[in-house]
Amino acid sequence: MFGKNDEPIVVLKSITIFFSTAKGHLYQVFLTKADNYFREK
Repeated sequence: MFGKNDEPIVVLKSITIFFSTAKGHLYQVFLTKADNYFREK
């Protein structure tokens, strides 16, 4: 599976994409919660 030279780069790229999308998702959730919180006040 890791025989090719470009395999670690592909894995790194997928991990980076995963973390960036997860960060964006968490950010969206945070914005929604903050929005709801300020609307209730």
